[in-house]
Amino acid sequence: MKYLFCVLLALSLAACGKETEDPGLSREEFLDLFPLHEHGEVYVEPFYVRFYYPGGNCLLFPTDILGESPAAPVQYMFLHLDGSDVPPAELIDRAYGVDCAAATTALSFLPDAAGGNYLVADFRYRYAAEQGTQIGERVGEWRIVWGVQRQYRYNGKLYPRVEFQ
Repeated sequence: MKYLFCVLLALSLAACGKETEDPGLSREEFLDLFPLHEHGEVYVEPFYVRFYYPGGNCLLFPTDILGESPAAPVQYMFLHLDGSDVPPAELIDRAYGVDCAAATTALSFLPDAAGGNYLVADFRYRYAAEQGTQIGERVGEWRIVWGVQRQYRYNGKLYPRVEFQ
């Protein structure tokens, strides 16, 4: 009886000690969340204000962009805005709780896993695989939305995505 108890205890401890790794997304699930972008093709997608620079320039980041191969995502693709496409400073202030007029250095708005406000607009752009900076034109109004950053596992790597609600 003592022997049987020891064997059962050893088996249960061995089973508990094994970590089951999250297999992550299937290729189809991954491509649903992170669609491939073809060089030279035109897309309309939401971008959020990620940086604001004194003087009125902004950098916008996409929510879920990948390059032509899901093994090599475009990590730093962005739109650079100046002029009429830059959102009003008052709207940035309201969305992110900052004071753009008082800023003497760049303001950075990091995605948040707990959720928060994002200043978003839809942009049409022609995807250029060889460059990080895309040239786009705003095709929608600026809006403040609630968003959460999530991470998804695919092929052993983590991919962040901002999801708006």
